[in-house]
Amino acid sequence: MPLIARLVTRKGNEVGGGSSKKQIMSNNYNRNSGYGVAFADQLAGIAPTSGKHLVVVPDSTDAETQKKFFNLFPNDPEAQTMFFTSIMAAVTYGNLVPGRCDVIYIMPGNYAENVVLNNDNVQLVGIQSSLFAKPNIAPTTGPAVIMSGKGQVIKNLNISSNDGSSPAVVTSKLNPTISNCFISALNSTAILVTPGQNGGSFNAVVDSCDINSSSQGIVFVNIATYQSKDVKITNCKFWGNSGSDIASSYSGTSSFVVPAVSITESLFLDLNKTVYIDLSGGTKDNGIISDNYFANKAAALASSQVVLGNDIVFAGNYDAYGVVDGHTF
Repeated sequence: MPLIARLVTRKGNEVGGGSSKKQIMSNNYNRNSGYGVAFADQLAGIAPTSGKHLVVVPDSTDAETQKKFFNLFPNDPEAQTMFFTSIMAAVTYGNLVPGRCDVIYIMPGNYAENVVLNNDNVQLVGIQSSLFAKPNIAPTTGPAVIMSGKGQVIKNLNISSNDGSSPAVVTSKLNPTISNCFISALNSTAILVTPGQNGGSFNAVVDSCDINSSSQGIVFVNIATYQSKDVKITNCKFWGNSGSDIASSYSGTSSFVVPAVSITESLFLDLNKTVYIDLSGGTKDNGIISDNYFANKAAALASSQVVLGNDIVFAGNYDAYGVVDGHTF
């Protein structure tokens, strides 16, 4: 049974004393009931945290279900678990206490919101069940998600930008993680890793994501001495992107080095693509590209299809004919 239905539906027999089934249900929808405790425990198991559990159920949810969630999680500032009807309402509430490590749980549904995560260490987690797709964040204009705090995590979400110029996801601080998401951007970049105004964007992790239907997949940007470095991309799938699947860019006059670029265990599925990876924007150093599959049916990947910088190891990769190691990039 889907998570929402399992937590807001109760079947049982009436009891004596003239109590109706409706009354029994009403009495059991509160934070301290078995339902409330079980739901809070289940959330804690999904993403343990010392902060609060902020649950978002979309406005499109039927009124009866929303009422039951309100009863489960009333507007009590002291409560561990709270209920909201928009993502940004939950984000705004979480911003009241900096660095609290809140987890914002997104129930299945469509959210036409521009989500801006400011607080450090906040997690944005989609709740998915067997009968529902991942929650969908798809604003009409602008980026769908901006990660502007340290140590932020987004996972289990469908994320898209739709105005033809905005990235779907933008991250600019230390230790961001993007995991198990489907990400697309109409005529733009799916994930833009860019340094903030006061320094670089370090240790960005993109894991188990499906990146599709964008002009470029993942781009990490360097501006003058501000760097996006230690970018780790693993177990991702790239397809249907008109430009390069992974790229770097640079603007400025001073030289720079981006160390420890790691691209592993990913699938590049467009057949004989012109450019899969282009790291020509600046000097790359001490990175590795390994254990990936390229849907290339030529004798070997051409140097124009995978463009590397200095001291980047290309090893253990495969194309349609087997191992492509040994080719000079």
